[in-house]
Amino acid sequence: MPVVALALSAPTRILPDHNLAITAAHTMDTAKPINAESLSIPIVMAIGEHHKHTTFIASGSTSKAFRVTTNQAEYVLRIANPNKSKQSSYGLDFHLRDQLHKQDLPVAKPVATHHTLALDTEHEWAFDEYCAGAHPARATITPPVSRQLGLLLSAMHGTPVSGFGRLAYSENRFMANDQQAVTGFLRRFESPWPFCAEPLDTHPLIRREPTLVKKLTALELPIRTLIERSEPAIIHSDLHEGQLLVVKDTLTALLDFNDAVVGRKELDLGSYLYFHGQHCLNQLLAGYTTCEPEKARLQRHAWLASILIALHHGNRGRMLNRPHRIAYAARFLKSALC
Repeated sequence: MPVVALALSAPTRILPDHNLAITAAHTMDTAKPINAESLSIPIVMAIGEHHKHTTFIASGSTSKAFRVTTNQAEYVLRIANPNKSKQSSYGLDFHLRDQLHKQDLPVAKPVATHHTLALDTEHEWAFDEYCAGAHPARATITPPVSRQLGLLLSAMHGTPVSGFGRLAYSENRFMANDQQAVTGFLRRFESPWPFCAEPLDTHPLIRREPTLVKKLTALELPIRTLIERSEPAIIHSDLHEGQLLVVKDTLTALLDFNDAVVGRKELDLGSYLYFHGQHCLNQLLAGYTTCEPEKARLQRHAWLASILIALHHGNRGRMLNRPHRIAYAARFLKSALC
Protein backbone atom coordinates (compact mmCIF):
# COMPACT_ATOMS: atom_id res chain seq x y z
CA MET A 1 0.00 0.00 0.00
CA PRO A 2 1.50 3.38 -0.98
CA VAL A 3 2.55 5.80 1.71
CA VAL A 4 1.37 9.40 1.52
CA ALA A 5 4.01 12.06 1.05
CA LEU A 6 4.10 13.62 4.49
CA ALA A 7 6.29 16.43 5.71
CA LEU A 8 6.48 15.40 9.33
CA SER A 9 9.51 16.38 11.38
CA ALA A 10 10.02 13.06 13.11
CA PRO A 11 9.25 9.40 12.42
CA THR A 12 5.49 9.21 12.23
CA ARG A 13 3.27 7.38 14.68
CA ILE A 14 -0.05 5.92 13.59
CA LEU A 15 -2.61 6.57 16.27
CA PRO A 16 -5.34 4.07 17.06
CA ASP A 17 -7.94 6.81 17.34
CA HIS A 18 -8.93 8.11 13.89
CA ASN A 19 -11.07 10.90 15.34
CA LEU A 20 -10.56 13.91 13.06
CA ALA A 21 -10.98 16.45 15.86
CA ILE A 22 -7.46 17.47 16.92
CA THR A 23 -5.88 20.25 18.93
CA ALA A 24 -3.23 22.60 17.56
CA ALA A 25 -1.36 25.30 19.43
CA HIS A 26 -1.64 28.93 18.40
CA THR A 27 -1.15 32.39 19.83
CA MET A 28 -1.29 33.13 23.57
CA ASP A 29 -0.42 29.47 24.32
CA THR A 30 -4.09 28.57 24.10
CA ALA A 31 -5.56 25.84 21.93
CA LYS A 32 -8.88 25.21 20.28
CA PRO A 33 -10.17 21.96 18.83
CA ILE A 34 -10.34 21.83 15.07
CA ASN A 35 -12.08 19.34 12.83
CA ALA A 36 -9.84 18.38 9.90
CA GLU A 37 -12.77 17.64 7.62
CA SER A 38 -14.33 21.04 8.34
CA LEU A 39 -11.03 22.65 7.39
CA SER A 40 -10.44 20.56 4.28
CA ILE A 41 -13.86 21.27 2.74
CA PRO A 42 -13.35 25.04 2.14
CA ILE A 43 -9.79 24.40 0.90
CA VAL A 44 -11.08 21.92 -1.67
CA MET A 45 -13.84 24.32 -2.69
CA ALA A 46 -11.27 27.09 -3.15
CA ILE A 47 -9.30 25.01 -5.66
CA GLY A 48 -12.49 24.22 -7.60
CA GLU A 49 -12.99 20.59 -6.63
CA HIS A 50 -15.57 18.64 -4.63
CA HIS A 51 -14.67 17.13 -1.26
CA LYS A 52 -15.37 13.42 -0.78
CA HIS A 53 -13.73 12.46 2.51
CA THR A 54 -10.86 13.18 4.91
CA THR A 55 -9.07 10.44 6.84
CA PHE A 56 -6.37 10.56 9.51
CA ILE A 57 -2.91 9.34 8.48
CA ALA A 58 -0.25 10.03 11.09
CA SER A 59 1.17 12.36 13.70
CA GLY A 60 4.65 13.88 13.91
CA SER A 61 6.44 16.37 16.14
CA THR A 62 5.08 19.43 14.34
CA SER A 63 2.02 18.22 12.42
CA LYS A 64 -0.90 15.89 12.19
CA ALA A 65 -1.59 14.69 8.67
CA PHE A 66 -4.80 13.75 6.87
CA ARG A 67 -5.48 12.32 3.45
CA VAL A 68 -8.09 14.33 1.53
CA THR A 69 -9.92 12.74 -1.38
CA THR A 70 -11.76 14.91 -3.91
CA ASN A 71 -13.62 14.17 -7.13
CA GLN A 72 -10.37 14.75 -9.04
CA ALA A 73 -7.32 13.94 -6.93
CA GLU A 74 -5.73 13.00 -3.61
CA TYR A 75 -4.10 15.50 -1.27
CA VAL A 76 -2.43 15.69 2.12
CA LEU A 77 -3.62 18.21 4.71
CA ARG A 78 -1.15 18.97 7.50
CA ILE A 79 -2.29 20.87 10.57
CA ALA A 80 0.30 22.35 12.90
CA ASN A 81 0.70 20.80 16.28
CA PRO A 82 3.87 22.61 17.36
CA ASN A 83 5.73 22.10 20.58
CA LYS A 84 8.10 24.48 22.29
CA SER A 85 11.24 23.01 20.76
CA LYS A 86 10.03 22.64 17.16
CA GLN A 87 7.70 24.91 15.22
CA SER A 88 6.06 24.37 11.87
CA SER A 89 7.26 26.49 8.94
CA TYR A 90 4.62 25.89 6.30
CA GLY A 91 5.14 29.19 4.50
CA LEU A 92 8.86 28.59 4.02
CA ASP A 93 8.25 24.94 3.15
CA PHE A 94 5.71 26.03 0.50
CA HIS A 95 8.10 28.44 -1.24
CA LEU A 96 11.06 26.05 -1.17
CA ARG A 97 9.13 23.08 -2.52
CA ASP A 98 7.36 25.27 -5.05
CA GLN A 99 10.70 26.38 -6.47
CA LEU A 100 12.02 22.81 -6.57
CA HIS A 101 8.82 21.44 -8.10
CA LYS A 102 8.96 24.02 -10.88
CA GLN A 103 12.32 22.49 -11.82
CA ASP A 104 10.62 19.06 -12.12
CA LEU A 105 12.43 17.80 -9.03
CA PRO A 106 10.89 15.08 -6.84
CA VAL A 107 9.02 16.90 -4.08
CA ALA A 108 5.32 16.97 -3.26
CA LYS A 109 3.71 19.85 -5.12
CA PRO A 110 2.45 22.48 -2.66
CA VAL A 111 -1.10 23.64 -3.31
CA ALA A 112 -1.94 26.11 -0.55
CA THR A 113 -1.21 27.10 3.05
CA HIS A 114 -2.80 29.41 5.58
CA HIS A 115 -0.44 32.06 4.17
CA THR A 116 -1.76 31.78 0.59
CA LEU A 117 -5.45 31.08 1.24
CA ALA A 118 -7.38 33.09 3.82
CA LEU A 119 -9.81 30.96 5.81
CA ASP A 120 -11.70 31.68 9.01
CA THR A 121 -9.32 29.75 11.26
CA GLU A 122 -6.42 30.60 13.54
CA HIS A 123 -4.70 27.29 12.85
CA GLU A 124 -1.64 26.82 10.65
CA TRP A 125 -2.08 24.32 7.84
CA ALA A 126 -0.61 23.17 4.52
CA PHE A 127 -2.28 21.39 1.60
CA ASP A 128 -0.14 19.38 -0.82
CA GLU A 129 -0.59 16.98 -3.68
CA TYR A 130 -0.37 13.29 -2.84
CA CYS A 131 2.82 11.40 -3.68
CA ALA A 132 2.88 7.61 -3.80
CA GLY A 133 5.79 5.61 -2.50
CA ALA A 134 7.30 3.78 0.46
CA HIS A 135 10.24 4.53 2.73
CA PRO A 136 13.30 2.47 1.79
CA ALA A 137 15.33 0.61 4.39
CA ARG A 138 18.33 2.46 5.78
CA ALA A 139 21.58 2.02 3.82
CA THR A 140 19.82 0.12 1.02
CA ILE A 141 19.02 3.08 -1.23
CA THR A 142 19.34 1.96 -4.84
CA PRO A 143 21.87 3.73 -7.10
CA PRO A 144 19.20 5.38 -9.30
CA VAL A 145 17.41 6.82 -6.26
CA SER A 146 20.68 8.13 -4.78
CA ARG A 147 21.57 9.75 -8.10
CA GLN A 148 18.13 11.38 -8.35
CA LEU A 149 18.54 12.75 -4.84
CA GLY A 150 21.96 14.07 -5.87
CA LEU A 151 20.36 16.03 -8.71
CA LEU A 152 17.77 17.48 -6.34
CA LEU A 153 20.35 18.48 -3.71
CA SER A 154 22.60 20.04 -6.33
CA ALA A 155 19.73 22.26 -7.48
CA MET A 156 18.71 23.17 -3.93
CA HIS A 157 22.29 23.91 -2.89
CA GLY A 158 22.59 26.18 -5.92
CA THR A 159 19.55 28.27 -4.97
CA PRO A 160 20.61 31.86 -4.24
CA VAL A 161 20.61 32.58 -0.51
CA SER A 162 22.37 34.88 1.95
CA GLY A 163 23.34 34.61 5.61
CA PHE A 164 23.46 31.50 7.78
CA GLY A 165 21.15 29.68 10.16
CA ARG A 166 17.37 29.61 10.18
CA LEU A 167 15.99 29.90 6.68
CA ALA A 168 13.44 32.59 5.84
CA TYR A 169 11.66 33.79 2.70
CA SER A 170 10.83 37.43 2.11
CA GLU A 171 10.38 39.67 -0.92
CA ASN A 172 10.79 36.70 -3.28
CA ARG A 173 14.14 35.59 -1.95
CA PHE A 174 15.59 33.15 0.57
CA MET A 175 17.78 34.41 3.39
CA ALA A 176 19.02 33.78 6.91
CA ASN A 177 19.80 36.33 9.61
CA ASP A 178 23.12 35.14 11.05
CA GLN A 179 26.27 36.56 9.55
CA GLN A 180 28.65 34.05 11.15
CA ALA A 181 28.67 30.50 9.81
CA VAL A 182 29.31 28.92 13.22
CA THR A 183 26.40 30.80 14.80
CA GLY A 184 24.11 29.62 12.02
CA PHE A 185 25.41 26.06 12.33
CA LEU A 186 24.54 25.98 16.03
CA ARG A 187 20.97 27.11 15.30
CA ARG A 188 20.36 23.67 13.83
CA PHE A 189 22.91 21.24 15.26
CA GLU A 190 23.04 20.27 18.91
CA SER A 191 26.31 21.82 20.11
CA PRO A 192 28.65 19.20 18.66
CA TRP A 193 32.31 19.34 19.61
CA PRO A 194 34.41 21.39 18.92
CA PHE A 195 31.71 24.11 18.81
CA CYS A 196 30.67 23.77 22.45
CA ALA A 197 31.90 24.62 25.92
CA GLU A 198 31.92 21.02 27.19
CA PRO A 199 35.23 19.11 27.02
CA LEU A 200 35.33 16.31 24.49
CA ASP A 201 35.66 13.54 27.09
CA THR A 202 32.20 14.36 28.47
CA HIS A 203 30.47 13.77 25.13
CA PRO A 204 28.13 10.72 25.21
CA LEU A 205 29.90 9.13 22.23
CA ILE A 206 33.30 9.44 23.87
CA ARG A 207 31.93 7.96 27.08
CA ARG A 208 31.09 4.88 25.00
CA GLU A 209 34.29 4.95 22.92
CA PRO A 210 36.98 6.79 24.92
CA THR A 211 39.75 5.60 22.60
CA LEU A 212 38.44 7.97 19.90
CA VAL A 213 39.52 11.12 21.74
CA LYS A 214 43.00 11.23 20.21
CA LYS A 215 41.74 10.74 16.65
CA LEU A 216 39.03 13.37 17.04
CA THR A 217 41.39 15.87 18.62
CA ALA A 218 43.69 15.56 15.59
CA LEU A 219 40.76 16.61 13.39
CA GLU A 220 39.76 19.71 15.35
CA LEU A 221 41.36 22.21 12.96
CA PRO A 222 39.93 20.76 9.70
CA ILE A 223 36.50 20.41 11.33
CA ARG A 224 36.56 24.02 12.52
CA THR A 225 37.77 25.17 9.11
CA LEU A 226 34.98 23.24 7.37
CA ILE A 227 32.30 25.22 9.22
CA GLU A 228 34.04 28.57 9.64
CA ARG A 229 34.74 28.84 5.89
CA SER A 230 31.26 27.84 4.80
CA GLU A 231 29.64 29.21 1.69
CA PRO A 232 25.90 29.62 2.30
CA ALA A 233 23.61 26.99 0.80
CA ILE A 234 20.08 25.83 1.58
CA ILE A 235 20.43 22.39 3.17
CA HIS A 236 17.83 19.81 4.16
CA SER A 237 20.02 18.67 7.09
CA ASP A 238 18.36 15.33 7.94
CA LEU A 239 18.50 12.78 5.11
CA HIS A 240 17.44 9.58 6.86
CA GLU A 241 15.31 6.98 5.11
CA GLY A 242 12.04 8.35 6.51
CA GLN A 243 12.54 11.48 4.43
CA LEU A 244 12.45 9.57 1.14
CA LEU A 245 9.51 8.16 -0.78
CA VAL A 246 10.47 5.59 -3.40
CA VAL A 247 8.68 3.50 -6.02
CA LYS A 248 11.09 0.82 -7.29
CA ASP A 249 14.11 2.79 -8.58
CA THR A 250 12.35 6.17 -8.63
CA LEU A 251 12.53 8.84 -5.95
CA THR A 252 8.98 10.21 -5.87
CA ALA A 253 9.52 12.77 -3.10
CA LEU A 254 12.02 14.18 -0.64
CA LEU A 255 10.03 15.06 2.46
CA ASP A 256 10.13 17.40 5.45
CA PHE A 257 11.86 20.71 4.82
CA ASN A 258 10.94 21.92 8.30
CA ASP A 259 14.60 21.64 9.38
CA ALA A 260 16.01 23.30 6.26
CA VAL A 261 18.66 25.85 7.16
CA VAL A 262 21.44 27.82 5.51
CA GLY A 263 24.82 26.22 6.02
CA ARG A 264 27.63 24.37 4.32
CA LYS A 265 26.31 22.07 1.58
CA GLU A 266 28.54 19.18 2.64
CA LEU A 267 26.44 18.84 5.81
CA ASP A 268 23.76 17.27 3.61
CA LEU A 269 26.32 14.94 2.08
CA GLY A 270 27.59 14.06 5.54
CA SER A 271 24.05 13.36 6.68
CA TYR A 272 23.55 10.93 3.78
CA LEU A 273 26.87 9.26 4.54
CA TYR A 274 25.95 8.95 8.22
CA PHE A 275 22.62 7.27 7.56
CA HIS A 276 23.33 5.24 4.42
CA GLY A 277 27.04 4.61 4.04
CA GLN A 278 29.79 5.25 1.54
CA HIS A 279 28.29 3.25 -1.33
CA CYS A 280 25.11 5.34 -1.27
CA LEU A 281 27.07 8.59 -1.03
CA ASN A 282 29.14 7.57 -4.07
CA GLN A 283 25.97 7.20 -6.12
CA LEU A 284 24.52 10.45 -4.79
CA LEU A 285 27.65 12.30 -5.90
CA ALA A 286 27.35 10.72 -9.35
CA GLY A 287 24.08 12.63 -9.70
CA TYR A 288 25.35 15.71 -7.89
CA THR A 289 28.27 16.56 -10.19
CA THR A 290 30.13 15.18 -13.20
CA CYS A 291 33.40 16.86 -12.19
CA GLU A 292 35.75 14.22 -10.76
CA PRO A 293 38.03 16.64 -8.84
CA GLU A 294 34.90 18.18 -7.29
CA LYS A 295 33.66 14.72 -6.28
CA ALA A 296 36.96 14.01 -4.53
CA ARG A 297 36.77 17.31 -2.63
CA LEU A 298 33.14 16.70 -1.66
CA GLN A 299 34.00 13.18 -0.46
CA ARG A 300 36.61 14.53 1.95
CA HIS A 301 34.35 17.29 3.24
CA ALA A 302 31.37 14.93 3.52
CA TRP A 303 33.48 12.65 5.73
CA LEU A 304 34.35 15.56 8.05
CA ALA A 305 30.72 16.68 8.06
CA SER A 306 29.54 13.17 8.93
CA ILE A 307 31.65 13.30 12.08
CA LEU A 308 29.82 16.46 13.13
CA ILE A 309 26.49 14.80 12.27
CA ALA A 310 27.38 11.83 14.50
CA LEU A 311 28.37 14.12 17.37
CA HIS A 312 25.11 16.04 16.91
CA HIS A 313 23.03 12.85 17.06
CA GLY A 314 24.92 11.69 20.12
CA ASN A 315 23.95 14.89 21.91
CA ARG A 316 20.35 14.60 20.68
CA GLY A 317 20.21 11.02 21.92
CA ARG A 318 21.30 12.14 25.38
CA MET A 319 18.87 15.06 25.41
CA LEU A 320 15.90 12.95 24.28
CA ASN A 321 16.92 9.91 26.37
CA ARG A 322 17.24 7.67 23.32
CA PRO A 323 20.15 5.29 23.94
CA HIS A 324 19.74 3.63 20.54
CA ARG A 325 20.63 6.93 18.84
CA ILE A 326 23.76 7.22 20.94
CA ALA A 327 24.70 3.62 20.15
CA TYR A 328 24.22 4.10 16.40
CA ALA A 329 26.20 7.36 16.40
CA ALA A 330 29.03 5.76 18.40
CA ARG A 331 29.26 2.82 15.98
CA PHE A 332 29.34 5.18 13.01
CA LEU A 333 31.99 7.39 14.57
CA LYS A 334 34.20 4.44 15.43
CA SER A 335 33.89 3.12 11.88
CA ALA A 336 34.57 6.55 10.35
CA LEU A 337 37.70 7.14 12.40
CA CYS A 338 39.20 3.65 12.32
